[in-house]
Amino acid sequence: MIDFVLQKRLYGGGLNFLGKRPDLIICDDVENGQRIQSKKYREDIYKQFESAVLKLPARKGDYSVLVVGTTLHEECLLLRLENRYNAKSYNFPLVLDFGPKIDGLSPANIDGYDLDSVLLDDSSLDKKEVLMEFLQNKSAFFAEFQNTPTHSKDAILGDFATYENLPEKIDAVFMGIDPALGKDKGDFFAIACVFFCKAQMRYFASVRAYKEKPDKMIGIVLETYSHAHKICPFIKVGIEVVAFQAFFKDQLKKRALELGLSFFRPIELKNTAHKEMRIDSLAPLLADRSLVIEQFSHELVSELETYPKGAHDDCLDALEFAMRLARTRQMVDYRQIKARVKTRFGKPKKGFRL
Repeated sequence: MIDFVLQKRLYGGGLNFLGKRPDLIICDDVENGQRIQSKKYREDIYKQFESAVLKLPARKGDYSVLVVGTTLHEECLLLRLENRYNAKSYNFPLVLDFGPKIDGLSPANIDGYDLDSVLLDDSSLDKKEVLMEFLQNKSAFFAEFQNTPTHSKDAILGDFATYENLPEKIDAVFMGIDPALGKDKGDFFAIACVFFCKAQMRYFASVRAYKEKPDKMIGIVLETYSHAHKICPFIKVGIEVVAFQAFFKDQLKKRALELGLSFFRPIELKNTAHKEMRIDSLAPLLADRSLVIEQFSHELVSELETYPKGAHDDCLDALEFAMRLARTRQMVDYRQIKARVKTRFGKPKKGFRL
């Protein structure tokens, strides 16, 4: 590792050493992992790098400064150097592809996961062991092995809690759908299910992200709806309708009717406010724990921890759609209906159900 103090002594802050200046400088793990959380420390490191290291090489000939290390923070030296006009950046993540169905993966179902869909930089490693490390501590995994640090405390939506299992009694389900064009595009097709528990006055969000063609996503959406219907009979569905998405909604509704899902009637959601304002509105609900996140909604958790600097926000969009429906909910109290039926018609006959 380059010692900045030693460099200053050897080169006198830029003077030559034995009549020569270096044409190759290699810096390895410059930053301290324990101190990287300090903004002053990060600024000091960058200033020292500019003043002590970048002033060392000869300017008349070719020279190279190679900086190697782990990206420990979003404002670490390596990521700041990416933006320099004369720098080239190379990233070597351990996991090149987690597979198309990483959302929902947990230690309980990992044995059934398609490990062949996982692509590692080093094929000799045990894929299951790597995925278990990912599930154990995702923030550390992304920082150490993927070179994509996440610091949720610094993120707008980073203050959130997670859950593993839903409460026994769910009183309503709100589905938000954010369609995308499919594999060839960069966006995810996201489906958010928000489960409302009246006893706890809390929302439990589970979000899945896909990169599939719209025609295949129709089946996935309806399967998600059917699964949610088994948990609670009251389901409200909202879908964004912009450009092709309106056509997708019509095809989705048509397919639902063909399958006998006559109560599947998605509500068109048109966005009048800026996306940032809509997504930012989730922050108070997350902070006061009115809204909690399923711990195995991996893409959503990643977006929460990196927003607004993350590469994607599709899961956040779908979650905001679902919560928009929840805020304007009209729920059916099935117990109250049953009580009224008894009062009006007497005790229900055998075989009568509500």
